[in-house]
Amino acid sequence: ETKKRERLKRRRLERQRMKNLNSARNAALQEEKRLARAAEFEKELEVAQVNREARRERFQKARQLIVDELEAECHYWMTSTDEVNKVFDADNIDQELWTRPGMYVGAPPSGLNDEDDDFL
Repeated sequence: ETKKRERLKRRRLERQRMKNLNSARNAALQEEKRLARAAEFEKELEVAQVNREARRERFQKARQLIVDELEAECHYWMTSTDEVNKVFDADNIDQELWTRPGMYVGAPPSGLNDEDDDFL
């Protein structure tokens, strides 16, 4: 009977040893997977950073193109305060504004005559 108990104890200990080995193997596998995921995430971060920098450069170039274009044509539409005041402070300048219900105030449409009172 002692031999039988010894044999049972030996088998139980052997099963526990196998479970422990499997647990250690699984833990090592999980650690490898975690390290692989971490490395993959680092690569994704690098790619995302490169994409962000490229996008930022494209936006900067686009902004610069717009600024260059505006600077090239600004002499057509930029006026001094004196020029604006000279035009709008003149006695012979009257601005006729019109409006309709539900619309905005603005200059009358071109081609509108005095006979077109029903339009207003």
